[in-house]
Amino acid sequence: MQDLEVKRITNELQQHKEIVNQYKVYASDMDKFTSSLQEQNQEVFLSSEYSPYQNQQIQNEPKSLKFELNNSNRMKNYWEDQTHINFMECNVKYAKIDGLEQEIKQLQSDNFGLINTLRELENNQRQMALQQQRHTNHRTVYTRNRQSRRS
Repeated sequence: MQDLEVKRITNELQQHKEIVNQYKVYASDMDKFTSSLQEQNQEVFLSSEYSPYQNQQIQNEPKSLKFELNNSNRMKNYWEDQTHINFMECNVKYAKIDGLEQEIKQLQSDNFGLINTLRELENNQRQMALQQQRHTNHRTVYTRNRQSRRS
């Protein structure tokens, strides 16, 4: 069983080694190609009808373009960061707003509960006043009846 595992791993390593070797050959070819292009470029500049100053400007142009590209990338990264920061701040504010809305709903619910409690208290007071008035009326009638019997 271990021999099979060792063979499998060996085969995989061999495949990876072959891939690495292919990339080494590719990198070497690309290096040669780049050198060849640089030589051709130098020959074109030397054989061109431009003045040395113009040749220098042409050679500097990729550098200035690269500089501009780097600046653009920095600005892009800056604005991406700012966008992310603003997004996070908005999320925090939305969470606060949601929390405040929940508090408002709770306060409204509490308010309705208090209003209902006040109404119940008012009703209880009215009922107590009515009961007291009935009791007073009953006492008055009782007292009158008693007085009329004495007379």
